[in-house]
Amino acid sequence: MWKRAELKRRGREKLRKNYWPAVAVSLVLAVMLTDIRGPYLIRGNKYNWVSILWTDLLIPWEMRTGIERFLIRGILYILIFAVIEVGGAVFFIRNREEQAKAGLVFSGFFEGRYKKYRKGMFMVQLELFFWFLMLFIPGIIKTYAFRMTPYILAEDPDIKFEELLQISEDMMRGQKWKAFLLDVSFLGWRVLTILSLGLLGIFYTGPYIGAVNAELYAVLKEERMKQYDGDHMAPADAAQKSS
Repeated sequence: MWKRAELKRRGREKLRKNYWPAVAVSLVLAVMLTDIRGPYLIRGNKYNWVSILWTDLLIPWEMRTGIERFLIRGILYILIFAVIEVGGAVFFIRNREEQAKAGLVFSGFFEGRYKKYRKGMFMVQLELFFWFLMLFIPGIIKTYAFRMTPYILAEDPDIKFEELLQISEDMMRGQKWKAFLLDVSFLGWRVLTILSLGLLGIFYTGPYIGAVNAELYAVLKEERMKQYDGDHMAPADAAQKSS
């Protein structure tokens, strides 16, 4: 069982070893993944002055209806943002083992993975959309259930959609509340980020949270592999292990 303090310690350690590339990746994610309604407080890397410029000045959202904003945001996500999101996961996964290069955040555009990343993340968001249409709370629960999909897709672009969702749900089974508490534990940093006009988000909060989430993925992946190996153990091996 993982503990928040340990994940954060490991995340800080990985961040210190490769700080500036992590900052660069966090900046790209903050710009590209900003919601059209403005910076987020509770979750995501969507909280800095660059994001505010992107949403409030470069694109005159206030001149558009809610439906128009939704459609524009959806098109941008399908074509660009989804691939960037998975690219961020690629960077932070790779950064656990080596000093990853910031350019990995754009890897989906240059390694023949564009359509795979785009399709996988679009289908995940579409699934979430239908859950939110039913009720808000089930939508939130499914958001946490599908939390690992960008990381799974980053490691296996050829994975089938049904399997992508199933693996993420398996990894998050019994972990959603703990993951929520992990998000809440960053609330202080996010408040400070807003007070600093987003500068802290660029230079610390974003990279820090990205590194910690990669650690969470690694832990849950390992736990699922152990569970899978245990469930598929041969009867003779299981008897020998229990004796």
